[in-house]
Amino acid sequence: MKSKKHKYYNDKDFLLISTLTKKRKFEQALAECEKYLIKYPYDVSAYSKCADLLMKFGNLEEAAEIINYASIISKTPEISKKEIKYNKFKLYCYLGKYEECFEMLKNDFSMLEDRKINTTEIFIFLKKKLGLLMCDNYKGSGYKIEQIANYSELSAIECIKKYHEHNTDRQSYFNENFPIEQVYYQIRNMLPLEEKRYEKIIENSYFFKYIDNGKVCGSPTDYIKVHTVLGTNDILTMFPFRYNNRIDCPDITPKIEENVKVKRISQIEKFNQRYGIK
Repeated sequence: MKSKKHKYYNDKDFLLISTLTKKRKFEQALAECEKYLIKYPYDVSAYSKCADLLMKFGNLEEAAEIINYASIISKTPEISKKEIKYNKFKLYCYLGKYEECFEMLKNDFSMLEDRKINTTEIFIFLKKKLGLLMCDNYKGSGYKIEQIANYSELSAIECIKKYHEHNTDRQSYFNENFPIEQVYYQIRNMLPLEEKRYEKIIENSYFFKYIDNGKVCGSPTDYIKVHTVLGTNDILTMFPFRYNNRIDCPDITPKIEENVKVKRISQIEKFNQRYGIK
């Protein structure tokens, strides 16, 4: 029986799932979550966590099934109901159900405020999708809000250079000769892709392979992570990213063309080739 002072049926087991999630080991966290639900099939908070992990990988149909099932479990604690409602809101965003999202947010503003999420960004995103944004000039409102309301390629490139160019004092930065602008346009023209992550409410994230593109905490890396406005190719940022395992993602490393020496053919050789003389 669940203790009144504990949020989960088994705090110790659930702590492992939370720890793996914080370390961004999402695959392992999802596997542990599925095992946990076999042991505790009425823990609504665990269903909420499982749905959240599934959404990160773009498994939206499976997440929807879990959210719908968890919503009908009786005697659900209030805190668990809020978690399910929050994940339902995210799912609707990812599925493009913007009208439903807008109504949910109007009726329960605290759903996002309690999590210290910038509600202004989400309201502007939803209003733009619904054609309700009366003004696209949000200068001075912050980089992300400006980009959601009225995207600027120049601003995006400047932001990437500001925070991730070679001479910046950051944990993640590109190598000195890395062509930031060229790669930005190359990736922008490829997006959106079917393989994407849903790590934030109104953003998608993608991974690309680019051999030795930069460093993360002083170590060289072969991957780039890209964040875009949800469902678009509007790149908010991109940066070198270190991943513990190999990622199956597009390889945009420039191909090195080998200089092949071409043998000059003499007039006699041309004559012999033409008439089949050996």
